[in-house]
Amino acid sequence: MKTRGILVAAAILAAATFFVACGGAAGPVATQPAGSVLVTANLNKFAPTSVSAPADEAFTIWFENQENTPHNVRVADAAGATVGEPGPIFNGPAAQPLAVPALAAGTYTLLCDVHPDMRADLVAAN
Repeated sequence: MKTRGILVAAAILAAATFFVACGGAAGPVATQPAGSVLVTANLNKFAPTSVSAPADEAFTIWFENQENTPHNVRVADAAGATVGEPGPIFNGPAAQPLAVPALAAGTYTLLCDVHPDMRADLVAAN
């Protein structure tokens, strides 16, 4: 019987650790890095609908999925080609950084691969 109690306690601890590690209900699990561009997903929309970043410099998008719906963020150029690597698809509430390579000056589109109607503008400017 003692072994069963230990196994139950271990299972509860594992479940609690998983819940906290996966974001739980407490909101994003990490802190936005200084200098990053904040983009959020809520109600199947990006906010803000337009963000800016420096042209010709790599930067980070801090992506906060504020709902328990899978989302990601991907940068596309004017022709629709993906620039850099798309961010991972994940449920929220949680947050993840997305490293974006240096972009030439211009307007790009932020997209969600799960919800094609989710779009925002990314303006790279000097």
